[in-house]
Amino acid sequence: MKKVLPALLVCFMIFPAFILPTNAAKWRVNNTGIEASFTTVQQAANSVSVLPGDTLYLEGSMTSYGSLNLAKRLVIIGPGYFLGQNPATQASLAPATIDYLTFSAGSKGSQVTGVTVASYTSVQDSAIYLIRNNLANVGVGALSSDNYFAQNYMYALSISGSSGNRIVNNLVTKSDNCPNGACFYMSNNSSAIVRNNIFKGCQVINGCVYENNIATGTAALGNNVFTATISTVNNNVGASSQYGSGNGNKQDIDMSLVFANTGSDDGRYQLLPGSPASGAGTNGVDCGIFGGATSYVLSGVPNLPSVWYMNISGSTVTVKAVSH
Repeated sequence: MKKVLPALLVCFMIFPAFILPTNAAKWRVNNTGIEASFTTVQQAANSVSVLPGDTLYLEGSMTSYGSLNLAKRLVIIGPGYFLGQNPATQASLAPATIDYLTFSAGSKGSQVTGVTVASYTSVQDSAIYLIRNNLANVGVGALSSDNYFAQNYMYALSISGSSGNRIVNNLVTKSDNCPNGACFYMSNNSSAIVRNNIFKGCQVINGCVYENNIATGTAALGNNVFTATISTVNNNVGASSQYGSGNGNKQDIDMSLVFANTGSDDGRYQLLPGSPASGAGTNGVDCGIFGGATSYVLSGVPNLPSVWYMNISGSTVTVKAVSH
């Protein structure tokens, strides 16, 4: 009889040496009817058996794992997103979805990767790592600092009174006109390094080193406003006059000459050969999410070998894996 295992689980069975603390426990979460340690993410986080520093593996499912109010330091790993749109991602194409995600007091140092958050992410503790996720609105509060958000596909990001953040290689998609709110907003007393992102709407920044970004908003659509306070803004590419033309910035660039504009929801933002954003960043790196030291990874597949093909026929098991 054939035995079918979740592709994410097979990956962990074959490659157990994922870069995690060796003394931390690893727990499976699955709500598809396949036996696992837990069926909801809150149940797993609340368990007295799950200790700070442990890892929760959310396996692919078409059913949400519910909301999570996290009050302990955990590592949470899902399979990625847009898995059917890009090649060699996962054998199972289902994402791992959380409805609402809150990092409450006690969650300092937590890491989440490869997860889809359908509604809202609230960051209320510090040193939170959001890497390679599909996120809706993200809000960072004044009690939080020193967070790291990288390689995410997100709708909008708001930072209120939070300092020491790093915002790198994210695609931020909110493109409403400016009276309806910014895709990236920072209040006074906030600070961040903002590098190699793509912003599709209005921006208000404060206390930033801001470089190698691309803004696609135009005056015609009313989503081109860019306001910077106490910030250095250099080597960015704008579809309008957001950044001006000084300090290595480029303005009024035709975006049809910048991006591939074909393929998956995230792959379409790869640069065309000869793109005006190629080599336009600081020290000659490409602007946008595929440039710099932490290049965006298609589908947000976690940083461990992924089983993207699996066939079990009798006693013959064929597995194909790729490292992301």
